[in-house]
Amino acid sequence: MGAQGRGDGSGGPPSRGRGARLCSLLISSGAATRRGLSSLRVRLAVLVLLALLPALGLILYAAREDRRLATANGEEDALRVARLAALQHSPLVEGAHHLLIGLTHLPAVRSLDARACPRIFAGMLGKFPSYTNIVAAKPDGDIFCSAVPAPGPVNIADREYFQRVLDTRGFVASRYLVGRITGKPVITLAYPLVDEAGVVRAVVAVALDLGWLERLAEQALLPRGSTVTVLDQDGVVLARYPDAPQWIGKAVPE
Repeated sequence: MGAQGRGDGSGGPPSRGRGARLCSLLISSGAATRRGLSSLRVRLAVLVLLALLPALGLILYAAREDRRLATANGEEDALRVARLAALQHSPLVEGAHHLLIGLTHLPAVRSLDARACPRIFAGMLGKFPSYTNIVAAKPDGDIFCSAVPAPGPVNIADREYFQRVLDTRGFVASRYLVGRITGKPVITLAYPLVDEAGVVRAVVAVALDLGWLERLAEQALLPRGSTVTVLDQDGVVLARYPDAPQWIGKAVPE
């Protein structure tokens, strides 16, 4: 009986050992389950990523195509404006050339009539909105005729284009300059009046308004954010769209 009692009493520790092993198995099973769930989440994430890769690639391709098309459209718009500018600028210059030749045949110009000539020029200026002024000067540079009334005596002998007219006795165009009578930024187109003896008796000139490109760009309906700039051979801005007043006459660094 005593032996049996000890045998029964010795059953306590084995029961606790089985409980510990069971607890250990449950903990191991829980950890394995968590590892399995974690591994499953990783696999699911990889599968989702793989499923999204074609869509992501398509989005990136579409974005690249949009940039390419935007660049191509921008280049086409720039070329379109350049062609329009060339088409409009050439007739302006050619028209000015013909006008100046005609002016040299006016009796009031040939006789250097400082009273009759300004009235004639003023009447003509209203028919040419692309010009800011029409003038005629003596060989010494003194302006005797101006469509826009001058505030006082004006001399243009120091103007580079004026000296070129005297030297070449042909049609010339100036660089960017500001009119001494109008105060506006212009390009001046000039032509000499040469008499039968080959002597330059006068120089007639028209001042071309530099706002024509801005008007042209507005008519072209360029995309938002577009800019158009025209430079002369010295890198000076002749025309700019938009913000022309802030740019015209400024030198652009190379």
